[in-house]
Amino acid sequence: MIRIALAGNPNSGKTTVFNALTGSQQKIANYGGVTVEKKEGAFKSKKGKNIIVLDLPGTYSLDATSPDEQIAQEVLLGLRKDTEKPHAIVVVVDADNLERHLYLTLQLKETGTPIIIALNMMDIAQRHNKKINIEELSNKLGVPVVPMVARSELGIQALKDFLEEEKFTSIDIQRKWKLSPPLEELCSRVSQKLVLKNLVAEEVSDFYARGLLRTKNSPLSQVLKLPEDLQKYLTQCLNQLAWQGIHFSEEEISARYQWIEKILSTVLHHPSESQITWTEKIDKVLLHKVAGPFIFFGLIAILFQSIFTWATYPMDVIDTTFGWLSVQVENIVPSSFLRDLFVEGVIGGVGSVIIFLPQILLLFFFICLLEDTGYMARAAFLMDRLMARVGLSGKSFIPLLSSFACAIPGVMACRTIENKRDRFTTMLVAPLTTCSARLPVYALLIGAFVPAIPLAFGLTLPGVTLFGLYLLGIIGVIGAAWVFRKTIFRGEAPPVILELPTYKMPQLKVVLRNMWNRSKMFVRRAGTIILSMSIVLWLLSSFPKNPELENKLVLEGASPQVVSSNMLEQSYAGRIGKFIEPVIKPLGFDWKIGIGLVASFAAREVFVSTMATIYQVEGADEESLSLRESLQRDTNLTPLVAMSLLVFYVFACQCMSTIAIVRRETNSWRWPLFMVAYMTALAYVAALLVYQVGSILF
Repeated sequence: MIRIALAGNPNSGKTTVFNALTGSQQKIANYGGVTVEKKEGAFKSKKGKNIIVLDLPGTYSLDATSPDEQIAQEVLLGLRKDTEKPHAIVVVVDADNLERHLYLTLQLKETGTPIIIALNMMDIAQRHNKKINIEELSNKLGVPVVPMVARSELGIQALKDFLEEEKFTSIDIQRKWKLSPPLEELCSRVSQKLVLKNLVAEEVSDFYARGLLRTKNSPLSQVLKLPEDLQKYLTQCLNQLAWQGIHFSEEEISARYQWIEKILSTVLHHPSESQITWTEKIDKVLLHKVAGPFIFFGLIAILFQSIFTWATYPMDVIDTTFGWLSVQVENIVPSSFLRDLFVEGVIGGVGSVIIFLPQILLLFFFICLLEDTGYMARAAFLMDRLMARVGLSGKSFIPLLSSFACAIPGVMACRTIENKRDRFTTMLVAPLTTCSARLPVYALLIGAFVPAIPLAFGLTLPGVTLFGLYLLGIIGVIGAAWVFRKTIFRGEAPPVILELPTYKMPQLKVVLRNMWNRSKMFVRRAGTIILSMSIVLWLLSSFPKNPELENKLVLEGASPQVVSSNMLEQSYAGRIGKFIEPVIKPLGFDWKIGIGLVASFAAREVFVSTMATIYQVEGADEESLSLRESLQRDTNLTPLVAMSLLVFYVFACQCMSTIAIVRRETNSWRWPLFMVAYMTALAYVAALLVYQVGSILF
């Protein structure tokens, strides 16, 4: 077995190379202890060996500044216990941006692991009249170079042949570039200490010494488990450099780039500076200060429309399919506890996960499409100034927008945000946006208690009320994000460094594969937790049984709805509703609404069916006139109580699917529990103000 790691800068085409090498033989999981994806594939060599290919997160250098880069650093240096060190590294380099991409290449060469350069996007370089002497580049760097166009699989077979024949061998890792004499001497001293302490091998000691000297609290210090005396020595060295005004990292970067420029002066023929590329021409329109935002919001409108409406039909089909499956099981399996558990708990639980799949597929289709064309970075750039006013970056906009359809894909889209503070803040506020699951609750209560009074400009009071609820959710997102960035995630916003890659025609095959892989991960990740929580909620709603009362009601000729309503009142969920009634009474809620709140914790839209059961209305949905009339006849459920309930649902975290996915994305129960706590408190206070102030005024 041969293990190959694919490394490279973001937007270098690394994933395209990975897909071309491994085809469908791919596995996606997470690295232990973190939420960074681990993509692994394989193919058979001509000698019958398994060649394992690991697609690492994109990184600009081995100086880790994000979880993704830290994972790449640890894997490439063989510092992770759950991942073997690769036998060789394939560095995917953008031929159109050689100077920037060769920086990482030189760092990897100095680690001592054999490397092969996959010089990708040769077609774009040629289109820009850039001529690269491949043989001379290989000689100068001392490593093999394979030119390719991965999108059309040109050069992929040459790379496969190279890997299959195992031509990679040890390489010369001696540095060709030099630092100033004082820094060279300092590197030498630290290298010797690392070797004497048996922390690293002598041939790579220089590489690790420079890594430790680049910055205080370097991740390598923890990884190498430096003894206390060596840590103190490094601190003294760094303090001395700071006192002398010497920036080690800046001098190293400068020296490395000077050597890269020297190489490129002999291997690369630049085009004339006056030539304007197609990317620059397109950016003049798409990044225009007036036209750019209009085009962007037009694209977002299409994305929003697709997630919000185009997914309706497949979601209805899934809902009908699971309903049909439940009926078939009920007809085949005799009435029993196990049948009820399987139908209402298991099938219902799985259905609550799968029904979101069309939305997630559409979301990831558009995200992958925008990423593959190179437009996603432009979208973040356009929104960065607006989002910065609440302490977030432009990269938070797409996840928040996606959450208007469903918070689950919105939370998952937060992976594109490198900065941890921004990523966690966005995840915690995304559920405050008005998702599609809130609409059935809004439709039921607005239809029942808000009269259709016409207003100006063709508007009606129900429409304005619905708009107000959406607006209230947006205000909640902005306010919560601002508070979090000033408190638990406080700190100066890092500068947003965005690479604007060359525009490319998207490849449908690649887009569909990425879309499917991400969606499959959602089902696998969230499914287990959601299923278990569904079963727990079903048990609470179904037990304890009261056969005497049930038989009595049946003998008295009560309808199935009346029986179900009474059984629900006697269940643990009903008891919880009555138990929490004193707590929710100040909001205007009684035990019936309490049951609805408890039941809808599984999913907000469950509130409608729960109310239908309580009020004994058969086959009701949010548009049911009979259910609306039943709610209006309840003297405890006034328009003011309805408004309090609407405001409660604007802010409350009534969605176990979202909780499950936040748990998976943060790899901890701390943040989802905090999210439930703060959203519930916010919902309670807001509803309390509406009801109490409204009671005084009206």
